[in-house]
Amino acid sequence: MSGAPLLEVEGLCVDYVTAEGPVRAVDGVTFQLRQGEILGLAGESGSGKSTLIHGIMRTLGPPGVITGGCVRFGGRDLLSMSPEELRRVRWRDIAMVFQSAMNALNPVATVYEQLADTIRAHEPTASARQLRTRGERALELVGIDPARIDAYPHTLSGGMRQRVVIAIALVLEPRVVIMDEPTTALDVVVEKQILQRVLQLKEELGFSILFITHDLPLMLEISDRIGIMYAGRLAELGPAQALRSDAAHPYTRGLMKAFPSTVGPRTVLSGIEGAPPSLANPPPGCRFHPRCDVAIDACRGAAPPLRQRTTGHWAACVHDSVDG
Repeated sequence: MSGAPLLEVEGLCVDYVTAEGPVRAVDGVTFQLRQGEILGLAGESGSGKSTLIHGIMRTLGPPGVITGGCVRFGGRDLLSMSPEELRRVRWRDIAMVFQSAMNALNPVATVYEQLADTIRAHEPTASARQLRTRGERALELVGIDPARIDAYPHTLSGGMRQRVVIAIALVLEPRVVIMDEPTTALDVVVEKQILQRVLQLKEELGFSILFITHDLPLMLEISDRIGIMYAGRLAELGPAQALRSDAAHPYTRGLMKAFPSTVGPRTVLSGIEGAPPSLANPPPGCRFHPRCDVAIDACRGAAPPLRQRTTGHWAACVHDSVDG
């Protein structure tokens, strides 16, 4: 995937303010989302994935605070935009599909009303006929009968509600779609149907996807590149195939071994012992070293930066398997 950078995140830091002091949940994360690609972000619960994307979208609620970095879209820093400038970018250029469809949808508003509100926010002069026509088309795109446009969310199945959330995200044809675990709590059959449709729409409409999940096998299947997050930092970033066949960071290798393979010989699963550290008091050096079976004294010193291992493949590890 060689497209030009579309969304650039550089040194992003996000803190949560607590009575005991600030807790850094995202610590200096840097990556680019290219035109037409799917970039996956994976990691255990609490690794900072959702905080990261809410920081990008500036949708953090208290006590979350962006404390450093920049997020550029089309050459402009989203973090320095005024509320009105940012409002014009959200959903028109960058849309988001939230984790829980039932919580993302207004239970007392019809599907039509929620689609129409999204369009009107950016095109206030759109007529009622235009709103309905575009709303019905958005439902058709995600595989829902347009006749359901006047339905309330509680009358739809979980899979249909998730499709409605995706339709709302796509109704203005944005250039970037951020998907935060969009198929959580859905059965595997519905999950596959929804993801297949999203991939088809990506090819038809040409948008880029930032896809967040803790399901690494799923991410390896659909992503062009993958970033692995651990304790608020990027541990590894590279092409999906490179991470599948030649993961450089011990944490990435541990995640790979924790999931069963659907092809090839049977292997014994081996999880990662221990738990992620408290971000209120993270360990020095590499934050993974207390759980790492190849940790050395250098791992307990300064935090290792992301270093290029091969072209486009980066890892934050002191071992000489990573080129300096």
